Amino acid sequence: MASGDEGGVRLARFRQTLAALEEVVPAMVSVPPSILRDSRIQRFEFTFEAAWKLLQARAEEDGLESATPRKAFQYTLATGLLDPEDETTAWDVLRYRNLTVHTYDEVLASEVEGFVIGTALPLFRKIAERTDR
Repeated sequence: MASGDEGGVRLARFRQTLAALEEVVPAMVSVPPSILRDSRIQRFEFTFEAAWKLLQARAEEDGLESATPRKAFQYTLATGLLDPEDETTAWDVLRYRNLTVHTYDEVLASEVEGFVIGTALPLFRKIAERTDR
């Protein structure tokens, strides 16, 4: 079972990765677009990993087993940490993370970059707001 202290460490780590992701969202004229895109995708992956580990700790604090990212997101949806209208986005975040970890091509990278900025980042921000307990 995760201790409250472990949950605090995971929250801090998640907030750190989220800040790093937010840092690369604005356009940077001095950075080539392909490098900026790849940086956004990599930081999305880091933020995803930190998010699900945080959600896992929260579930364990509530006495629930949450050994996979899917279980962690199920916990957030079942407990109201995320709203029902966030369910599709949560599963898309998981799907895109799996795609980026196991596959790379230019078309997918461009698609993921748009998803990260427009869809995943707002979901991560919501998780950050709602897990500060």
